[in-house]
Amino acid sequence: MKKSVYLALALLVVTALLAACGGAATPQVVEKEVIKEVEVTKEVVKEVEVVKEVEVEKLVEVQGAIPYPEGVPLGTGPEAKRFELDAVLAYKALPEYDQPEWMDKLVEDGQLPPVEERLPKEPQVFLESGMAHGPGQYGGVWRDFSACPTEGWNLGAGQTQGWFGINIIYEEGLLLTGPLFRSAKVEPWPNLAKSWEWSDDGLELTMHLIEGAKWSDGAPFSADDVMFTWEHLILDPGVGSSTTSRTTWQIEGEDINLEKVDDYTIKWTFPVAFPLQLMFKMDEYDFAVWPKHIWEPLHPEFSDNDYVAFEKAWPPDRLPPVSMGPWVAVEYKTDELMVLRRNPYYWKVDEAGNQLPYLDEVLFEKGSTGVGRTLSTLAGSGDHTNLENPSTFVETLKRAAEPDAHFEVAWGPELLSFSLHINQSMSLGVENERDLELRKLFRDVRFRRAVSQAIDRDGVAQAVVRGPFLRAWPGGLYPGAAEFDRSSVVYYPYAPEA
Repeated sequence: MKKSVYLALALLVVTALLAACGGAATPQVVEKEVIKEVEVTKEVVKEVEVVKEVEVEKLVEVQGAIPYPEGVPLGTGPEAKRFELDAVLAYKALPEYDQPEWMDKLVEDGQLPPVEERLPKEPQVFLESGMAHGPGQYGGVWRDFSACPTEGWNLGAGQTQGWFGINIIYEEGLLLTGPLFRSAKVEPWPNLAKSWEWSDDGLELTMHLIEGAKWSDGAPFSADDVMFTWEHLILDPGVGSSTTSRTTWQIEGEDINLEKVDDYTIKWTFPVAFPLQLMFKMDEYDFAVWPKHIWEPLHPEFSDNDYVAFEKAWPPDRLPPVSMGPWVAVEYKTDELMVLRRNPYYWKVDEAGNQLPYLDEVLFEKGSTGVGRTLSTLAGSGDHTNLENPSTFVETLKRAAEPDAHFEVAWGPELLSFSLHINQSMSLGVENERDLELRKLFRDVRFRRAVSQAIDRDGVAQAVVRGPFLRAWPGGLYPGAAEFDRSSVVYYPYAPEA
């Protein structure tokens, strides 16, 4: 660094003044101060300490798979028996049919047709060999609890009726997957579709529907209802909240098609042979069938409604909704209760010809959290609960051990899970390039394994509730499923350093 310094120098200047002519003069000393600016350059050296960071690559051995640990038995409960389908149900006509006595009066007064006229040609028959305690008796009320709001009755457009059993009462699918825990074979059960056969090449699946069944308002059920559901609810992109869409019904981008053969026959056409896995999408959750005569006049294609108006066309207090289910909602008070009564046109019977259901009524108390169902059961105002909220485990067990407990706890197999599902679809929910790149990342098995091994499942379990109630689960089949084989499980344990 250079600096300029200006110094003032005092100089003594002696000037001899000479006489202009000849004679000597007396010298005089004159002092004069002269200020002179002088630039001085000074170099300053500054020391700077430089720290250089060097990245050192650390190799960590990746934790591989280990044997999946065995669970801790919590007690004994009723054995989940497995049945061949023909030991549980059949479709056939019976010599005679019966109904609750109080319904006889409705028939006598002309308010209802005779029971045999309300049933299909060949109703679904529940066989006594598949009943744990034999045939039931008519009458009674089932008291339950729902912790979800009832949005409306347009389940085909994605509205929920309140879950906790209400939705499943309201909907009926082509096939059933709910009872698979009772089935000796891992395949869907028949329901509205009573039988089916594949073509020799496996590209066509023909289904035969129940014949002569009726909706809860007495209107006939037919293939037209199935086709309306397919064409105007499932495939209509405007009905965006439907449980499935066109991409669900494609294989490698090629469409799966459905057509009506006659009033009680439909035919699927597939781009590949024998796609048996898709039959699980024809169930009560993904292909519930809805009445054409109710929803077509409200659909945007056939009315002045837009899709928002269509979705909200049947609000919760518009009762009763039309259903093929065993009970139909007849009373609703927002956030308080819902009452459902037996469907007089229900199309299932027991082996003695008694029209089902046995129970006359189902009452749902409404609340804000699922804990309410357990609390209602503990208080005696509810008839059952699933111990699925860990915050209630300990208290429930304490109360069950009391001498005057009015309920019992039956431990079943490990069939309840809390899981994280990563959306790997390259189309569903993809709105921009960022979404697309994330989906590519989600499809990378290395990323999913890293996420899996970064989650301390056992730590989370113990943080939720101490004890043996919850444990780590690798996904896939539940440990309590009959098909579960512990030795075949590829289980990657918690290993964040990997």
